[in-house]
Amino acid sequence: MAGGGDRRVCVVTGANAGIGRACAGQLAARGATVVMLCRSRERGEEARQAIARDTGGDVRLVLADLGSQQSVRAAAAELAREHARIDVLVNNAAAFNLSQRAPSVGGDGVETIWSTNHLGPFLLTLLLLDRLVAAGGRVVNVSSLGLVVMPWLRLDLDDPDSRGSFSVTRAYYRSKIAQCAFTVELARRYPALQANVVRVANVALPDDRLPPLNPVTRWFYRNVKRRFALTPDRMADTYVWLALDAPPAIHGLHIDERRRSIGYPRQVADEAFRSALWSLSERQTALT
Repeated sequence: MAGGGDRRVCVVTGANAGIGRACAGQLAARGATVVMLCRSRERGEEARQAIARDTGGDVRLVLADLGSQQSVRAAAAELAREHARIDVLVNNAAAFNLSQRAPSVGGDGVETIWSTNHLGPFLLTLLLLDRLVAAGGRVVNVSSLGLVVMPWLRLDLDDPDSRGSFSVTRAYYRSKIAQCAFTVELARRYPALQANVVRVANVALPDDRLPPLNPVTRWFYRNVKRRFALTPDRMADTYVWLALDAPPAIHGLHIDERRRSIGYPRQVADEAFRSALWSLSERQTALT
């Protein structure tokens, strides 16, 4: 793969903090041109400068709110102007605020968890599809270990953003089922791409992510989950392996933090479900 001379062009969403920032840093250290997609200019620029300073790499910033389709379209247009080829797209950004108690509907008329975690990555990927295909590129989407403890969970395509019976946890994990199904279908429809899902294990949340939580949950995250958590850098290792190093046979798969292929949620195996989700996603993003 190539782009920007002999440099691979790697786009990472949600790249100013956590695993996204660690991934952007590792890609830059490997010699890629890294484009960070971030909502905040201030936080994005701070991270961009730090990564460029630490790696000596070519690191750029594009503003994008994955929860706003207008913002996603503007970011995709900017990327298309600057890059004839895009070698890697890492759809890392996600919304998951455990303090949320009710649906939060954005300017597109869609609940923000669904729009940020599924529709935004779906729209961005398809808008960049010609660039990705031209590069024989790779798409890395993200699921969560939490799906393991919810084997009964299903995504209702009549209520995809979970407004009918809202729970932030159910809404989040349903969006992750959607990302798994989207990845399998993307790999099937576009075999020239190498599309996979990485399952994020328990990763330590920084303190600035904890204040919105209630005191009991904050104590649990700080004193229990962190003890057994991976670092963002360790989880980013698998992101980068899928982005740059995984062999061609790793295609359309669900990969854990140890680079093992694992099973998808049961609903994802249903081809009719995947096709219906794709059609719904096209309608909700006005791609048809």
